[in-house]
Amino acid sequence: MTGPEASERVPVFRRLVQVYATAALLAVVDLSLKSWTMARMPAAQVFDFGILQLRPTYDTQSDSDAVEFPDRILLIGMGLAVIILGAFTLHAAMAGHTPDLLASALILGGATAELVGRVEGRGHIEYFYTGWLPDFNLAEVWLIAGVCLLGLAALSRRQARR
Repeated sequence: MTGPEASERVPVFRRLVQVYATAALLAVVDLSLKSWTMARMPAAQVFDFGILQLRPTYDTQSDSDAVEFPDRILLIGMGLAVIILGAFTLHAAMAGHTPDLLASALILGGATAELVGRVEGRGHIEYFYTGWLPDFNLAEVWLIAGVCLLGLAALSRRQARR
């Protein structure tokens, strides 16, 4: 492959590799912290850092008070969501907008970590507690940060077009 076609595909491929590698790293960081807290901390132990506490708990809820989904259905739905996020990442890499790429990495990393964390069947692991928010973990932080960044990027592009 030569010419402009080849020069365009290399940056897209490089961006995809960077986004997927970043997402994988974020998922590994969250899963490592989950694993460490469950292996090293007894259920009743709490590390208090002032506004933030580190304490391991299993959340068995499907995040919906109205409907309880069977674990298999929940895992299939989450798996499909991760696949769709991967496709969106491909689209973002082709467009090449840096905020979209970072947001994609955050969202994909968080979603992947949540999916992998649920596979064992005991619920997903929460390890941060503030007292004024529900328990949460880094994967949820990655997801929320990614969605916020994606929204800000869309707003900034909209403002730039005006």
